[in-house]
Amino acid sequence: MALTLKDLARLANVAESTVSRAINNKPGVSEEKRKEILNLADKYNYKPNRLAKGLAEKRTKIIALLLPDLENTLSLKVISAVEEELEEQGYQMLICNTKKDISKTENYLKMLLEDQIDGVIILGGTPTTGKMIQIGLDKGERIVLVDKLLEEVVLTSHLIDHNKSGTIAAERLFKNSNKIKPVILIGEENDYIEQERLRGFVDVCKKHGHKPEILTGINTRQDGYESFFQLVNNIDIPTGIFFTSNIAGIGLIESVKTGGWLIPDDFEVIGCEDDIISRISNPKLTVIKNPLIRMAQNAAKSLIDSIRSKTVTGEVRIYEPELVENDSTK
Repeated sequence: MALTLKDLARLANVAESTVSRAINNKPGVSEEKRKEILNLADKYNYKPNRLAKGLAEKRTKIIALLLPDLENTLSLKVISAVEEELEEQGYQMLICNTKKDISKTENYLKMLLEDQIDGVIILGGTPTTGKMIQIGLDKGERIVLVDKLLEEVVLTSHLIDHNKSGTIAAERLFKNSNKIKPVILIGEENDYIEQERLRGFVDVCKKHGHKPEILTGINTRQDGYESFFQLVNNIDIPTGIFFTSNIAGIGLIESVKTGGWLIPDDFEVIGCEDDIISRISNPKLTVIKNPLIRMAQNAAKSLIDSIRSKTVTGEVRIYEPELVENDSTK
């Protein structure tokens, strides 16, 4: 059984506060007694309770990573990148799966207010409320946003240019022909990221003289599969489709094949993000790739810098996506 501070104090026949001062090299302990306590600590391999010590000093060396869910394969990339950077900086990571539940977000942020953690990194898609704004005002130097923006409060934010994602996708679909019928499938209609992708896509379509077909609420494989049946009676061939959920895109591709159509001859399709789904799809997906790993690592660095300097930089850093060509486009 591990030796506690109380045990060490009993062995040295002193108060616990005296042991604490001796171990932490604080004044108020004679040199003779300090050596005696340190020798006992060494003899019995005493290890201070790191969390208790951190709470006393309002410093725990623990950073919480708030995620919207753990079902998205991209969340795993972010977790790995943040953990690697934090370990290099001497910090540990607490993974917080909010499951898109606002009450869970508030409970995790409460840990920051109570100094149980040193800071938080909040990933886009994690729900926030008005309380988040107040916490941002009080603890802004200890919060960094990844692919999320709160306009009401100054916080350091690392953002992907999702408008450009939509722009790149539309421009690629029109690359070989201006006669292609454009379609975009997005998730939640009121989501900021989805709206940015949609806006970029629509703007390019307008420049080419087209009004794209827009389907919303397309999140799951089944959604993707069924979406094709909503399109099939109102589309012309060739058609170009951009979907913002790769798992939904797999469902759509299955539906296209079932109908006897060909990809990319009849339908050119572009996914969003270079993940395991895009790489195992048949045909292999052309995708819009985002620099998530670099962004997550930089977010962790900027958070540690803010904690150490106790200042809010309020920096908004923008990261640009890129097109990765594969077999689902001509």
